[in-house]
Amino acid sequence: MGPLLTIIAALCALVALDVLLGLALRRFYRRWVPTGGLQNPSESDDSLRGRFKRHLKTALDAHYLFNDHKDVRQEDGRYRKTILFDPYAGWRWGLDARVFLDRRSNIKTSAGSRAGLYTDRFGILQNDPDRPVDLGRKDADVFRVFVLGGSYLAGLASLHTESGTGIANDGTITAVTERLLGNDVGRRYEVVNLGVHAYRSINEFAAYATEFSHYPHDLVIAFHGYTDAVLARLDAPSRTWSDAGYSPVNVLNLISWNEDAIRQMRWLNGRPPARLIASLIVQSLRAASIPILARFAASEAVRWRRRRKEGSSLAVVEDAVPAPGERTLAQLRAYADRLVANDLRISAIAAVEGVPFVSILQPILITKRTPTEQERAYLPDPSHTAQYRAFYEAARERYADRHDAFATFGAASVDWSGLLDDRTGQAYSDVVHYSDTGIREIAKRLADLIRSVAEAGTVRGLVTPLRKTEDPAVPFGKTASRR
Repeated sequence: MGPLLTIIAALCALVALDVLLGLALRRFYRRWVPTGGLQNPSESDDSLRGRFKRHLKTALDAHYLFNDHKDVRQEDGRYRKTILFDPYAGWRWGLDARVFLDRRSNIKTSAGSRAGLYTDRFGILQNDPDRPVDLGRKDADVFRVFVLGGSYLAGLASLHTESGTGIANDGTITAVTERLLGNDVGRRYEVVNLGVHAYRSINEFAAYATEFSHYPHDLVIAFHGYTDAVLARLDAPSRTWSDAGYSPVNVLNLISWNEDAIRQMRWLNGRPPARLIASLIVQSLRAASIPILARFAASEAVRWRRRRKEGSSLAVVEDAVPAPGERTLAQLRAYADRLVANDLRISAIAAVEGVPFVSILQPILITKRTPTEQERAYLPDPSHTAQYRAFYEAARERYADRHDAFATFGAASVDWSGLLDDRTGQAYSDVVHYSDTGIREIAKRLADLIRSVAEAGTVRGLVTPLRKTEDPAVPFGKTASRR
């Protein structure tokens, strides 16, 4: 029994040490991540302290963010999964549930609180949960708009707000747009939020084709771009659904997306005891303190050896933006092709329903001219920045090439990627999610577009289509389509 007791005592001591280290690490984490949202420590801070901040945030986000998107505290105080398996679109929002709270609120919100984002009994994020829109019925004087998109449209992670926490249903892009539109003489507007976490153009096409195209509506808009760019950048056929870093936002590729989505959602929704125990063990090990510190020590050792070998500093050069290689560029262009092709498929289905379609290339932080100090902390590293730029440029070219095809279906594509470029205040909550200010600016432009289409009954001549940039010296995001 002697050796066994020694082993048990050693394990207990190890666990106790890990717990004490964990308390200290989480104290630092809470200090470095403000109440208002998810702050990325600045990439430009290359000190040991700055590198440790970024490492700690990445490590603990893998644990804490698990609750943000999959288990959210409900009004009765219980935690509930917010994403359901969908046989066509891969996944969708849970039914009649609170589907998002920012991380701090998810831990601290008291039972009975109405904070956060809620779905109705059909899994739709209503602009006003107390006055839900019945999608199966539409009055003659109503001009109904379906807006497709991802979490940025749904309202997730829009954390830089006047309240200091995440937005509610009435603060989303569609809700603000609907209020700005008001009611014209003889016409009422309904702007329906069909945004779902991690949806890309293929998910939007599947959801619209199999479900929402059958409901009465007058206009369909796809507000997207970034999530397809993320998919293009993260495309790695060797990755599997069981990888530790796998999440709904990096599904392998558009060819196998459905199979992988089905596998993952079955894993998340399956509740056999063995799977539950395995999930708890994985989550615990992922956030264990000793492995976190060991990984940081290993990364610093590798960095030190590399610096000795190269004989030069590896400090981050903020303005350096390396060009993607040819293989990466080819992959980004291929995914830009798929984005446009999926939009054309939505256009064709909308045309069959007698409904015009507009594809909007959404704004992203990368092109903003004067980001705030907080926004600078959200910028990705230079190599990723270059890839996002390349994807957007490729998408812009593809949309311009297919302009006539869109026109055939009574559709159009417009470029709003630089809509927030000139804003001096806080317009973003990260690379793609928007603050209150950003949401208001987008909603103003969206309200103008919707009103114009409602009055004319067509998108032709009312929206400026994407055109190729003639001058190669024109900066990224400065195309002829910008007003």
